[in-house]
Amino acid sequence: MLTVDMFLDPKSKFEMTVETTVESMNVTSAVANAFHLQMINQPFRKRVRGSVAPLAERACAPLGIVVSHTVSAIKAVVVAGWFASVNSMASTMLFGTAQERKS
Repeated sequence: MLTVDMFLDPKSKFEMTVETTVESMNVTSAVANAFHLQMINQPFRKRVRGSVAPLAERACAPLGIVVSHTVSAIKAVVVAGWFASVNSMASTMLFGTAQERKS
């Protein structure tokens, strides 16, 4: 697998968003956890045309999508910088070398 294609597992992603909520909202982890698990209405553009009642989802659902895309964008820059610093390229690095570099 390619490093840039690896994503956080759902549990780690959820814990990361809860931790960030604790820091940014200055609340306890229990309050942040409850905040993420509450049901919120989806934005109007996601609703079915003609539907009066909005669809609901957990507050952590859209954040999970944002986290995946953000981490992927950061990884692209970091991985490229790492390969440049070790004078190598992902396309030419051998598996054995990658295993050595992993440690």
